[in-house]
Amino acid sequence: MTPTTRSRKRTTSDQGEDIAIANVTAQSPSSRKAKKRKDDVDPEQPATAPEPTSNAMSEEEMALYDRQIRLWGLEAQTKMRTSRILIAGICGLSNEICKNIVLAGVGKVTLLDAHSVVERDLGAQFFLTAEDVGKNIAEAAAPRITNLNPRVHLNTISKDVGSMPNEFFKDFDLVLVAGKVPFATLVRINNICREQRIKFISCAVFGTNGYMFSDLLEYEYVEERNQTTDGVTTVKRTKKSETYCSLETARATKFNGMKPKLLKRISPVYFGLQILWEFEDAHKRLPAPDSKEDLESMLALRSEYISASGGDVKVMNALITPDVVRSLAQEAELELSPVCAIVGGIVSQDVLNIVSAKEVDVCNFFCFGDTVGGVVKALGAVSS
Repeated sequence: MTPTTRSRKRTTSDQGEDIAIANVTAQSPSSRKAKKRKDDVDPEQPATAPEPTSNAMSEEEMALYDRQIRLWGLEAQTKMRTSRILIAGICGLSNEICKNIVLAGVGKVTLLDAHSVVERDLGAQFFLTAEDVGKNIAEAAAPRITNLNPRVHLNTISKDVGSMPNEFFKDFDLVLVAGKVPFATLVRINNICREQRIKFISCAVFGTNGYMFSDLLEYEYVEERNQTTDGVTTVKRTKKSETYCSLETARATKFNGMKPKLLKRISPVYFGLQILWEFEDAHKRLPAPDSKEDLESMLALRSEYISASGGDVKVMNALITPDVVRSLAQEAELELSPVCAIVGGIVSQDVLNIVSAKEVDVCNFFCFGDTVGGVVKALGAVSS
């Protein structure tokens, strides 16, 4: 399999709908009142909203989301309001994602995690307090998430994502798996989602490194571009589509024949992630931070990966330095709040674009590292 560039096919002509842009500088009084009511909710005893049964937005919702509607339109906000999202894995990264999408006004969020809160969870997870230690982590985080926006319908399930049957996932528009989930589990869930035509995202933070992968199947969206004619600015809307591949296919990418100039554009973190998954496949766990044996095993896997990748050996050695591997090996079990915020912001932005059928930024890997500000690259053979 060879890497492919980001490809798009136009499904309509360039003639799109023109929408005038209005500048807004002040918040309406009704919107300020709605915000005050939201802040008055007791964080320990929130009342989650019922699941939306109608596409029509109430006057109160229109006031609350006034600025967002002016930014991306009523149609997009309505699609968000009726979306159904599964967040599997409660961690520092998914805390950031939940915060952003709940404040934006998605319709229904289900939190899925079987783990109990331990003290180390308090470091990067701002929805938890010391009093939550010993409680189920999804149930402990839920009250403070609901407090952000009680109009979002929130469910919690105290089970492990790997134990859920295939039919469980059919009720969601988007399945997002966050945190240190085994690669085999990610592949299983991704394949289930593909069979049921459900969009899939996986993401995690490993210390100063992080990634996001998206499989949006055959993703149809509206591209919006500003146009100015005779001093009047309008938005030109064009329908487009893009084909994504599975996580398993993307991981199997080989770089035979790729020019060194193109190879150098791929984030070293992407290659390090492949080596980390190879270690996990062999040992059924992540490397321990203080284990010399685990580090030596990761470095040995680095050499094997470079030989098997098909890429120019000299370039691959320069990209996948021992420091890249060492960073992942020693930080694999960590979550750092600043990195969670950065990666979580990228993931949240794409989640909101996906549920509102807007153009997304990531196709199909986003990688972040201490020396890489973030790289977007389409990898893997395009599926039919």
